[in-house]
Amino acid sequence: LVADWFRERFGCAVPPLAPRKYKESNKEHLKRLAMYAVIETGGKQYRVVPGTSVKIEKLAGDPGAEISFDKVLAVVNDAGELKAGKDAAGAKVNAKIEIHGRGEKLLVFKFKRKKQYRKTQGHRQSFTQVMVTGIEA
Repeated sequence: LVADWFRERFGCAVPPLAPRKYKESNKEHLKRLAMYAVIETGGKQYRVVPGTSVKIEKLAGDPGAEISFDKVLAVVNDAGELKAGKDAAGAKVNAKIEIHGRGEKLLVFKFKRKKQYRKTQGHRQSFTQVMVTGIEA
């Protein structure tokens, strides 16, 4: 038994495990995370939650401009109900462009042995950071 082993080893009883308590702010945060959507933009899929920022492939538009994503693949509402496929076809995700930027530099190094061939090239991918303002299911 674990209790006997613990008492033998440490000379006291096993401390009872207290249930984990969340603060009220954490409960509200978890409730806010309950609603989310899966959108497709730039050939990639993103899981977005209202009130969070997401870095996506570069979009046209000025910072501060409102945009909406019509290609919604799935939506989960506050009740936990999943709508996907044709059910999610009418859904929209509204967002606001925060900034345009470029990612970290990646080095592309090509090498062929015994041929004196070495080539180094850098690459920085452009992105747009958007703040998701709401999901219309």
